[in-house]
Amino acid sequence: MTRMVVLVKQVPEPGTVTMDRETGRLVRGSAPAMLNPYCENALELGLQLMDENDELIAISMGPPATKAALRRCLELGATGAVLLADPGLAGSDARATAIALAAAIRSCVPDVDLVLTGKQAMDGDTAQVPGMLAEVMGLPVAYDVIKATWVEDGIEVMRSSGEYMDRLLVPAHSLLAVGRGSMIRRLPSISDLLRSRELKVSTISLVDIGLTPAMVGSKGSATRVVRLFSPEVKRKGIIIMNVEEGAAMVLEAAHLDRGEEAG
Repeated sequence: MTRMVVLVKQVPEPGTVTMDRETGRLVRGSAPAMLNPYCENALELGLQLMDENDELIAISMGPPATKAALRRCLELGATGAVLLADPGLAGSDARATAIALAAAIRSCVPDVDLVLTGKQAMDGDTAQVPGMLAEVMGLPVAYDVIKATWVEDGIEVMRSSGEYMDRLLVPAHSLLAVGRGSMIRRLPSISDLLRSRELKVSTISLVDIGLTPAMVGSKGSATRVVRLFSPEVKRKGIIIMNVEEGAAMVLEAAHLDRGEEAG
């Protein structure tokens, strides 16, 4: 039996949240939330890698409302779900988040075989947590994974590398940070919906994973937001629908006329 963990995050829907420029934190309030798309891609990859007797445990860190994202994971096929919720986690940077998540995995799934994450979250968008988590757990990591297949020597992964695709062989005990996935979203089956109703989202705290508020949250973070600002727009773009008109404007801007260009 293979035991996999997929780390997921609940994020605000685009355009529904503002930023507190004093604290550097998102003002989530009552903004509608959703499962981070890259995390859903990671969940989908985990489901594709599962055999009949395998386990796929979804773990998230956040406030109690995050249970909605974990419930979504159960409906799509995850076999278990755990929420790490504690006031002491507030203000955690990427490093503190990695430390907390590593402790949660070790506590809930000590014999984990494979860890899956989205390559980044669409709210913070730093893409730092997967690499830091792999370092804390001592795991090899493959970034921007698109496909993965179990093979005799480990896992064969396909990853995006700019304009190219890389094929890598990584150990079975690794962390895969998943990038883009299928454009077709998985829909819960009737059997998965019925099964998910019998499963509960377990909630754990810092005490349960052997950490203190001083080790994570704002107190345990090695970085902090110094200043937030909107970039100054010094010039505006112009959309030209007519090719000839656009060409004339370019030539005029370059102090050329059609005669000079021909010459």
